[in-house]
Amino acid sequence: MQRVSFGIVGSGFMGQSHAKALAAIPDACVRWICGRDTDKVSELASQVGGQGTTDLEEVLADPLVDAVLVCVPTGLHKDVAIEALRAGKRVLCEKPVALTLAEADAMIAAAAEAARRAGIVEGDREHLAAHFLMIGHVLRFWPEYEELQALNEQGAFGGIASLELERLSTAPKWADWFSDLSMSGGMVVDLMVHDFDIACSLLGVPQTVTAWGAKPPSGDWKHVHVLITFAGGGKAHVVGSHLMPPAYPFTSSVRVVGEQGAAEYRYTAGGTSVTDSAAMPSPLIYYSAEGVRYPLEEGVAADPYARQLAYFIGCVRENRAVERGTPLQAKTALAVALAARQSLATGTSVGIELTK
Repeated sequence: MQRVSFGIVGSGFMGQSHAKALAAIPDACVRWICGRDTDKVSELASQVGGQGTTDLEEVLADPLVDAVLVCVPTGLHKDVAIEALRAGKRVLCEKPVALTLAEADAMIAAAAEAARRAGIVEGDREHLAAHFLMIGHVLRFWPEYEELQALNEQGAFGGIASLELERLSTAPKWADWFSDLSMSGGMVVDLMVHDFDIACSLLGVPQTVTAWGAKPPSGDWKHVHVLITFAGGGKAHVVGSHLMPPAYPFTSSVRVVGEQGAAEYRYTAGGTSVTDSAAMPSPLIYYSAEGVRYPLEEGVAADPYARQLAYFIGCVRENRAVERGTPLQAKTALAVALAARQSLATGTSVGIELTK
C-alpha cells in the first residue's frame, strides 16, 4: 500500500481539523468529504483536494477508499462506523466511542467481523476489532501524557498514591449538538472521557465511581467531580467543567503523586478552545529525592492530532492492530463516564463490571 486513502464523514470542526492534518501527511490522501451541509462539504473538499458528497454509500462503494474517519456527533457513531466496517473499511472514530455500552459492543462486534472477513483470525474479539477500529482518544498521543505513561511503566513513581486530573472550559459554542444529550451524552461523557481514559491507562481496571457536581435547574451537569477506585487500590479524582465564565481559557492539568516521585503538567490554551493559538503550557515536571527533572526536551510539542493520524495510518499500512485508542480502552472510559452519570443521578457510588 502506497498511501492510505481516506473518506471523512462529517464536515464540522473535527472533520475540518482532521482533513487539514491529513492533507499535510505524505502517506495519506483525502479522497472524500461526506456531510449534510453541501456548502461546507464542497469548500472543505476543495481545500484538501478531495471530492464532496452528501451520500455515505458513495464513499463506501469507492474501492480506492482504505479508511473512514468518523467525525459526526457521538449519537451517530455506531451507525456510521458499522456501515463503514461492513464495507471493509478501517475506521478511526472520534471519541467517545458511543453513548451506550451496547452501542460500543455492536461496533466492536462489527470490527471483529470485518477483521475475520479480511483473513485475520488470531486473538479474541477485542484484539480482532483493534485491527479495524480505533477510537480517537488523542491524549494518548499528547507528548506530556505519553511521558507520564512512560514514567509510570519505568517505576518512577514507585506506585501511584494519588492521581488528579482536571479539564475546565466554557460551554462549547462550535456545534449546536453538544446541548442535545441524545447526541453528546453531556459534559461528563463528551469532555471528561478524555481524563477517564488517562486514569485507566495509568491505574488499570476501574471498579467503583462516585460523582458529585453542579447543574442549572433546567439543564444537565456542568461542573462535576468524579472519584474512581481501581482494582489495584489506586484512586483518581477527575474534575470537568463546562461552567467556566466566557473569559476563562480552556485549561487542563494532571498531577501524579507516588511513593518515590511526583509529576505535574498544566495546559492553558490561548482562548476557549484547546486548539486556540498562543497556548501557555507549563512543562511536564518530575520531582523525586534527586531533585527536579524536565523529562521532555523543548520543541517536541508536535500536533497530537497529526501524531494520532500518523499512528493509525501506520497500523493500516502494516495491517496490524492498534494498541492505543483500542475499542476496549474506549469502552472502559465510556463505562466510567456512564457510571459517573448514574452516580450523579442517584447520589450513590456505582460499581463497574465490564463484560467482553
